[in-house]
Amino acid sequence: MKAEKTAYFIYCILVFVMITCVTGCSDNTDRDADFDLMIGSFNYELSVVMDDAQNLSKALSRAYANASSYVPSIDKSGYRMFENGIFYSADHDINVSVIASGYVPVDDSVKEVAYLTQAVDPLLVSIVSDNPFVIQAWYLSKESVCRLSPAMSRHEVVPGSDLTDYLFYNLAAPYKNFGRTKVWTKEPYVDPAGRGWMISALAPVYYNDQFCGVAGVDIAVENIIEQYIPAAIKSRIIVIDSRGSTVWSGAQAGKVFGIPELRDHKYFEMIYQDTFRSDDYSILKSRKRAVRKLARAILNSDKGFFELESDGESYSLFVQKISSLDWTIIEVDKGQ
Repeated sequence: MKAEKTAYFIYCILVFVMITCVTGCSDNTDRDADFDLMIGSFNYELSVVMDDAQNLSKALSRAYANASSYVPSIDKSGYRMFENGIFYSADHDINVSVIASGYVPVDDSVKEVAYLTQAVDPLLVSIVSDNPFVIQAWYLSKESVCRLSPAMSRHEVVPGSDLTDYLFYNLAAPYKNFGRTKVWTKEPYVDPAGRGWMISALAPVYYNDQFCGVAGVDIAVENIIEQYIPAAIKSRIIVIDSRGSTVWSGAQAGKVFGIPELRDHKYFEMIYQDTFRSDDYSILKSRKRAVRKLARAILNSDKGFFELESDGESYSLFVQKISSLDWTIIEVDKGQ
């Protein structure tokens, strides 16, 4: 089933690229069709990733249910307790690790969570290996036990740290997700492991009606944007989230909107000082008054055309919403 979905997605992208090259997006009707196809493919692929998160959640619920028979049967010799309070194991043959930070003191009950979740290792590995957009699959329990693939070093975790304090966990936890639904981190966040801006598909894990933790599948924003937007129009594209913050920007589009270059070295220094991007990257706070005046209308539009005057030049903007993430993609064309 997953292979069929991937094949369909690749087909859609190839068709979109061919249409773009033939039409050059010179006609609004053609551009409308092109964007519908691109965004439809985008949403479809995101649904595949969310299915992976949901399947991981279900597998973890089964792992909790089967713990009494599974845990006694596994080899625990690779698990180690360190003097700094961290409990850790890594299987480098399949590239999976598990770590308990010690925020919740590591007693037998915490160790059992680490042991029982070993049952989902094959699924973690397959989620990452089967989808080129996925960079990590993981489970984070309420006891700050994290099992993930690819494996991470125990030195990457601060002993005693509360791993559940991160945004991506809180969005799916019961105090924010009353309906126990699968959710996206629609606003990109900084990967704690240092791989830049990410979004995650999240699914809460319950057993016996009790919240156990959160299953997640991560996508690097740069990877997915680079794959979905054809090179022929990439420079003219800007993608914003529901708050107006820039998710991704091509060079020409960023200049027109007055948004700093996202690949600037100073920008990457800044991202480690805050979870989200600063107002410098919001079209609502653009240094250009014309952009600020138009920003709210753009954010409120599901699809439409706008005219913008920037630095003495006229530009046409084609705007369309990416519904699954509540993002907006904008193509900038210089007026004739």
